[in-house]
Amino acid sequence: MKFRYRYKAKHRIKWVLLSASAFVVFALNEVEVDSTPPANADILPAFNFTENAVQLAQSQVNNAAASGAAVVGQVDKKQQSQFAIAANAANDTISTDPMNAVSLGQNAANSIVQTATNIVNGVVLNKQFNDAYVDSNTKLYNNPVNGNVTDSLVENNTQVQTADYVVKNKIPAMYNNNLYYVDQDSLSTIETAAANPLNKNTFTQRYHYNIPTGFMNDIQSIIKVGDVWNIYYLSNDQKNTGSSTEWELVQTKDFKTFTNRGIAIPRNTGGWESVATGSVMMNNQNGHIVNNSLPDNAMLAFFTGFTNGRQNVYEAYSTDGGLTFKPAQNAPVMNQYNQGGAFRDPKVLWDANKQQIIMYIAQGNTNSGGDQIRTFTSPNGSPNTWKDIGNSASFNPAMNDSAPGMIECPNVIRNVYDYNTHKEKSVLFFSGDGGSGGKGLYYQVGRVNSDGLFIADSKTVRRIDNGSDDYAANYEPLDSDGKQIMMIGWIGNWDRGYNSYMSANNNYHIGSFTLPRILTLNGEVLNEKVVEPANRSFYHKKSSNGLTLTGTNTSSKIVVTFKKPVAQNVFSMIQSDTTTNVNVFSNGKNNSQNNVTISQPFSQLSGASDLSNKLDFPAKKFIFYIDKSSIEVSIPELGKIYTILKLSTDNQLKFVTQHKADVHAYRFN
Repeated sequence: MKFRYRYKAKHRIKWVLLSASAFVVFALNEVEVDSTPPANADILPAFNFTENAVQLAQSQVNNAAASGAAVVGQVDKKQQSQFAIAANAANDTISTDPMNAVSLGQNAANSIVQTATNIVNGVVLNKQFNDAYVDSNTKLYNNPVNGNVTDSLVENNTQVQTADYVVKNKIPAMYNNNLYYVDQDSLSTIETAAANPLNKNTFTQRYHYNIPTGFMNDIQSIIKVGDVWNIYYLSNDQKNTGSSTEWELVQTKDFKTFTNRGIAIPRNTGGWESVATGSVMMNNQNGHIVNNSLPDNAMLAFFTGFTNGRQNVYEAYSTDGGLTFKPAQNAPVMNQYNQGGAFRDPKVLWDANKQQIIMYIAQGNTNSGGDQIRTFTSPNGSPNTWKDIGNSASFNPAMNDSAPGMIECPNVIRNVYDYNTHKEKSVLFFSGDGGSGGKGLYYQVGRVNSDGLFIADSKTVRRIDNGSDDYAANYEPLDSDGKQIMMIGWIGNWDRGYNSYMSANNNYHIGSFTLPRILTLNGEVLNEKVVEPANRSFYHKKSSNGLTLTGTNTSSKIVVTFKKPVAQNVFSMIQSDTTTNVNVFSNGKNNSQNNVTISQPFSQLSGASDLSNKLDFPAKKFIFYIDKSSIEVSIPELGKIYTILKLSTDNQLKFVTQHKADVHAYRFN
């Protein structure tokens, strides 16, 4: 991507990259900067895996100070010396408190960067740029300024981010670690929007779907309406992660590009306070109208509503293709069985044989979650029509792989094609907090009997995503044969310390989808394949031990291929504030000793516990989908994916493989 900046002025200022966590681009006269990585992109030397937290933290501070001094030197050389003084003082503090080195280093580096930014902005905003513009090839998504914009806004975006249309007669200003070209009169608007803790784009993904504002979690339903797919998820714009959720809608035709449609089911409507997890079905089931009191073309949503501390099931309906919903009635269609016991996350299916709705719901003895999946039926979904037909699944809260502990978000797909037997089976999906991998996604294979109960073929419970941060996903067949199941998950899990982190950093904008995956069933095992975003471009190929990614290339696809299956290898993704290691071990045989271990020795967010998962057999190809806030590791030979949340403000990432391999890198434009 190329940038051109033109304007009339007397001074000369070079363009500078502020690598710690921000960038500033200025130019006088005509300057062209080509950000395309050269063919001989930096190759890292062998990485020292024993480097400790103090060294990393002090290195981060020194880098920030050097960058700060460099950029400030372009506008005011008299203020350069303060950065070395600040770095020395910070490093002295870090060396005396190694247990808190990571956080101390991050805070000091952020402070240094902010100081440099304030100095540069203070000088630049007083200069006159008569003919500044941003080239039309540059991307400026979601600009909130009502200025002289010659291209139209993308959709109805209102969130501040970085650069897709021409802006004339603007001046450069940096807010929230991003450069904007704005009218002088619009500076306060930009500053206010960028400073809003619900809008901060510090962790906004570059090629994953992001929530536009606030916090997101559970995926609700994936349902086709006409030629588009509606995907609902929980969103929260109230500076907390729990009690203020609503259903937000995003639409797609290809699962590569997504359009946000706003709130579909608002909180504090009908009889509910907040809207929690549920599911959607059509009122018209092949000519049979499920609920005659509602319009034939209605979409029906059944969901948990939290009201006065109780978990009740409510119903809402839509007549505009699922864009907006209204209460079907103010009263719940089902009340919580007992105060203090979980009763939530209803999944509804239509049983054409018996002309009835089947509902699967997580039920338990505490509000925190269930230990069984209760099953109910109703002819139309109305209050006082539901019949309890028993448990579809019940788990011992011992929390191991065969008993995944507290469970929620159940989902049943009745007709799934088994490529091994060439017969149809049923799959029960749910989220749970047990097993060696902690909170995650689980499933069982079986059948649904004539009453609607799911009957597992065995007690075996398997994990879908083998990483630590794929939770509360949703699933939907892409075809009537059940040969391909679409899955989308929430990148995160409730063991992460979101509330304390967001409060301490005044940043409440976190949340994105996983890359969509296609699931296929082979016997008792589901295999996963990533659906990649559109417009992929290749930029690096070399046999090496890794490469350094900078700028937007920190969001890349890295393909690592060994000549033969690896016996042991450590992959590391290193940033100044977050390090993620993926350790692959194999003894060359197909047995239980093969495993993948994931760890985050340095992370901004708590709850990054180590996890280890079995490999079915050795592999030689590994794909890393690295974005601003996540890493998804795919092993195509095994059909396995590992999702890891990583929050970083560093604009550089070192990707290291312990043993040399063919390393290819791609970006998604």
